[in-house]
Amino acid sequence: MSEALPTPAPKPGISLAARGLLFALPAALAVFVGYAGWTATDWLKQPVTPPTEVAHAGMDPDGRALYQLHCARCHGVNGDGQGDTPMFPKARHFGYERFKFTDTVNGLKQPQGAAGTLGGVPTDDVLAGILKRGIDGSPMPAFDTLTDAERLAIVRYVKARFLRADRLLAARLSVELEKAKKDEEFDPKKDWPPKQEKQDKWFAEGVADLSGAAPCPVPTPFPVARPGYEQRAIALFSKLGCSGCHGPDGRGTFDPNRKNDNGTVAYPRDLTSGVFKGGSEAEHLYRRIYLGIPGTPMKAFATEATPEEIADLVYYVKLLAQGKAPAAAGTNSVQR
Repeated sequence: MSEALPTPAPKPGISLAARGLLFALPAALAVFVGYAGWTATDWLKQPVTPPTEVAHAGMDPDGRALYQLHCARCHGVNGDGQGDTPMFPKARHFGYERFKFTDTVNGLKQPQGAAGTLGGVPTDDVLAGILKRGIDGSPMPAFDTLTDAERLAIVRYVKARFLRADRLLAARLSVELEKAKKDEEFDPKKDWPPKQEKQDKWFAEGVADLSGAAPCPVPTPFPVARPGYEQRAIALFSKLGCSGCHGPDGRGTFDPNRKNDNGTVAYPRDLTSGVFKGGSEAEHLYRRIYLGIPGTPMKAFATEATPEEIADLVYYVKLLAQGKAPAAAGTNSVQR
């Protein structure tokens, strides 16, 4: 009797549920991939805040970020005028070169004083105004797209970061050292640093220059032009020496030996051009005449002319800018 062949073991079967899952997986994967792709595409389409807008975000503007974004390219990260933008002359070196267009009076000559100027560190409002309108006739643009709060944040950052007595002293020492090195007999071991009493004096000047300056007394409201101001202003133009730099016709005279404090050649304003770096409003022109322009040969006339005479000059300058001023004696008419 033959032996029965062994019955083969049954093959493991796949349950109905497992079969359903296998068929469903590819479909689910396709749906997932499609959804993920749609979601990624939609995410990429979402507006991303550009780096240039980060400084403007929030209710409290970040003065440091705004300065780095808008100002450092010219004035430098450290406020020393050593930005990446090629410029000549360099942008203002905060803490060393004085502010040209100010509204305060203190009469000090720190850190490097212009001859006969009275201007101190400007108020926040004046600096913010310069940011808003820019400086005509210079590379300084108008930041009129910034908000008032953003411009004020930049101003306060500049003052807090760069305008401190210790920085003014450091800048002064750096400049004085460079001057001393030009002396062939300069001995760094013997002649440097300056005596402590001199450094203390410079530091005290820096403290005074940064605080408590009185405002320039601009008449408010500004007076209307007085009858006959044209001829009085022409006489003042000559008497005060304005014509020595601006010329009797207001077009400016060139002298290569006339220098600014930073060593660059000073070019007196052509008053007939109508371009005024410090602003063209009556109060702007009044301040320039009253205070002078620190860092330049333009001196203050506060002690040489009365407020009424300065107002006469303001209206005369406005006439020059319009090409309507009468000619001074011995000159051709400036009418154009």
